[in-house]
Amino acid sequence: MKQATHPHVLAACLLSFATATAQIQIDSDRELFVTDPAVVDDARATGSGPWSFGTLMSRMAGNVPPSRFVEAWLGTWLTPQTVNGLTLFEQPKADVIQTFLDNWHQVSPGNDLDLDQAPFRLLAIVNRADLIETTPTITQAAELRFVYGAFNPVSSSNQTFFVIFEYGVPATTCQDIVDWQTQWHALAQHPLGSAAYNAALQAITDQITQPSPQSGQPNGSLLNQLRSNDLIAPSPFWDMREWHVLPTASGDPNLSVLQNVPVVQTPRRSTLTNSAGRQKLMRWLDQNRAAILAGDHVVPTLFEGAPFLAQNAINDQGHALPPGFNPNVGGTLWWAPGSYNGQNMTVEDAQVRHNFAVNTCSGCHFHETGTPFVMVTNRQPGSASSLSPFLTGITVDDPISPMALDGTGQLVPVQHTHNDLRRRAFVMQRILTLQCGTAAATTTLAEIEAETASRPH
Repeated sequence: MKQATHPHVLAACLLSFATATAQIQIDSDRELFVTDPAVVDDARATGSGPWSFGTLMSRMAGNVPPSRFVEAWLGTWLTPQTVNGLTLFEQPKADVIQTFLDNWHQVSPGNDLDLDQAPFRLLAIVNRADLIETTPTITQAAELRFVYGAFNPVSSSNQTFFVIFEYGVPATTCQDIVDWQTQWHALAQHPLGSAAYNAALQAITDQITQPSPQSGQPNGSLLNQLRSNDLIAPSPFWDMREWHVLPTASGDPNLSVLQNVPVVQTPRRSTLTNSAGRQKLMRWLDQNRAAILAGDHVVPTLFEGAPFLAQNAINDQGHALPPGFNPNVGGTLWWAPGSYNGQNMTVEDAQVRHNFAVNTCSGCHFHETGTPFVMVTNRQPGSASSLSPFLTGITVDDPISPMALDGTGQLVPVQHTHNDLRRRAFVMQRILTLQCGTAAATTTLAEIEAETASRPH
């Protein structure tokens, strides 16, 4: 059965490892979240290397010329897109993306973009051991992620523009899941960033980033989704978007391109900006309290017959705030009238609101986790990116109800603890000790999947 603890909160079980798992030490820097410059600045991450932005785009392009594939993706900022029946377009954002694209063309010979000169620097290679899919059958062992930060193609200055490739690792059996984590765990045998380490890591990543025609997915790509998070001046908005590789109107799966899709678990912005929207959000929260508390809620594409999932997630202060809140608060703050507005809230009300909000893109990337918009900072060559407190460990006061009413009517503090790398390490330990074929292994996999059921990140 699904545990009631919220998946972003360090569950009590993390504090008392079983004897078997305690004997397995996980080195997060080598096995879960690789940011060391000796890895991300390796030649593999530049030019036509297997970890470069250009190579990953080329490998998912199918029969579409890679330069055109990338230019079509950037073009989704330049013209209005329809996503879940909603229009996605911001002229200031279009202007800065056009400038970015023009600058890239300046350093590219001929008419096509030079993908070997792609202005995206590798920041991290990530093993999401927790993102398994086992229900109703085993289909995914984990996600493999590559995080890139953009820089100005002409001046080389960093830009607050981030792109994440998120690949599904295919699996059909429990042993496939164990074998994938075993490969990652073996990396700890090598010094981080050594020739042996980097070669072993490439052997792991090539299995997933290379085209896989037998997968049956568009262009043979194992990409689950591509995501962005950006604020490029003079655009006033932090903006998060998502794409899938999808067939064009021709229907040829090998001529697929990146197309915008709704951002998961994040309602449309009108649920914050106007009274009718906030009332709708309140109704949805009320109707889904049990699922939200259990951590397995799903924000639907439609609610009450209208688009509900957002076409993008905007993170700024340009929305209504609960009565009495500082109007200068930055970042998107999720709330609703009734039980979710910070006034006379119970501890359960506070947990419902937080469990929902922390699983939205804009909530997780700001107030709910004490994170300043990005989970991984941009960097210069030779330096490592910094990781957010959500990943490395933080306890934050609830942003709406730092005090709430307990069962006796007394006001008590409401805080939320996050340490996602520690949580992921515990998941990896549990997988590495599975005895596949046993009832215990089946139960453990079900528990791991349930613990991450609502997570979009």
